[in-house]
Amino acid sequence: GLDRELVVGAEFLEAADLGRGLDQRQRGQHDLFAGRLQVPEHNGKRFPFPVFGNGIAATPSGKKLLLGNLNRGELYVVNTETGESELIDLGGERLFYADGIVLEGKTLYVAQNFFNQIAVVRLNEELTSGNIEGYITDLALYIPSTIDLFGSSLYAVNAKFDQAAPGGPPVPDLEFEV
Repeated sequence: GLDRELVVGAEFLEAADLGRGLDQRQRGQHDLFAGRLQVPEHNGKRFPFPVFGNGIAATPSGKKLLLGNLNRGELYVVNTETGESELIDLGGERLFYADGIVLEGKTLYVAQNFFNQIAVVRLNEELTSGNIEGYITDLALYIPSTIDLFGSSLYAVNAKFDQAAPGGPPVPDLEFEV
């Protein structure tokens, strides 16, 4: 849960406890990308690129997949045998910018890249509903895109999409941290 040690690189970015709304820094991130990429909107919120299905984790049995929808802020459970999917009920909450996803038991960790946080979701037995227990925040998170567990630690890769935008020109000298 929320007591996991978070391991990220040493490069820091000004951050705040982001809660559920967009703070001034987040609005700045949106505006930064608005000038560089086509920015779709959803319910009045702008998103930096038209990605919808993003982030995937399999149950240990392989019978179900958990998927994130980056722009809609929704999570889905998919039956791998039938291909049918179902929206995971988060009690009206949304997890915008869901990127990397990792499942440990009934706890789902969801990297919310442009919010520089990792949501911790406790799922029910069927994986069809859950509650957001909280958010892991750290000044070292710099657009975390991929996460994974190793031992008692949660590792996050800082994507730095503000410096190397997806679909943009390569930035060969840019260093990344885990």
